[in-house]
Amino acid sequence: MFSDEVLIEELMYDILVAKNWYAEISGPQNFSSYTSTLLERLIFKLAKRWVSGSTNQDALSAGKNSNKRGISAILNFLGEDSIDSTTIDQTTTEYCLLLELLKTNGIDGCISVKPTQVGLRIS
Repeated sequence: MFSDEVLIEELMYDILVAKNWYAEISGPQNFSSYTSTLLERLIFKLAKRWVSGSTNQDALSAGKNSNKRGISAILNFLGEDSIDSTTIDQTTTEYCLLLELLKTNGIDGCISVKPTQVGLRIS
């Protein structure tokens, strides 16, 4: 079994190799979106120990499993600091949905909200 440090080193190496290769064959216009997608996939491999998945159903399943072990669930909708009103509205809607799903599925848990994700920086 690899330690987290070894996995991080290997992932960073893979990212550098992939970035260099893709930048050479595709040019700068496609490089940014590819890099983001690649980074998300590679980081998820490392983080999957703590991240339940990418859907509400994945989160609910993990919450139920936590409850079976006597642990309350904490659900988080991953995202970044945003000042875009559409992104903020979508994030807020998702958090409200997560709260409702916790309630309707009888899951003992809560949500974890980053204030900057729901518009803290908007003046």
